[in-house]
Amino acid sequence: SVHISEKGEIVVKRGTRKDKIVDIYKPYQFLLYPFHFVEPRLKELIELETFGNGTNCALNDNETQELNNLFENSLYHWTECEYNQFITASAKYGRDAIGEISRAIKTKTEREVEHYRNIFWQKHESLTGTEWDKVKIIITGEELIKQSKQLQQNFSTIFKQLSDPWPSFEKCLYS
Repeated sequence: SVHISEKGEIVVKRGTRKDKIVDIYKPYQFLLYPFHFVEPRLKELIELETFGNGTNCALNDNETQELNNLFENSLYHWTECEYNQFITASAKYGRDAIGEISRAIKTKTEREVEHYRNIFWQKHESLTGTEWDKVKIIITGEELIKQSKQLQQNFSTIFKQLSDPWPSFEKCLYS
């Protein structure tokens, strides 16, 4: 859950256990990265909360509720480490291998990984620079997976066409 404290801090509680992880963000602590795919309105509300609109820095109740909803549904809670694990696992297993990707990330459930994957592939074209290079890593990894499967299929076809070489080999060996 997300709420704004009386001090203007954004308090985020994550997890399903009794000992939920609590992160407290002061308005100036927001670090938004391209891999968060933050909605423009959330950025606007964070800036309004941080810098104000010229007369005051506080959000009204509707804006606070909107901030909470946008923040709760955002990908802001993905760390750079988790993002890099997502990229590596997606390249290794393919973008549709949700189970393998979530096992590689360890801190995310399959549902969270699938949600991130869906948004990532809907919005990946907005990434630039080194973030776009990471998209290319996944695409290259998927091409390698496809080539590997094709090679396996080709070898399987070839081996099925060959007869058992051992009897012929034994004749040559013992004659």
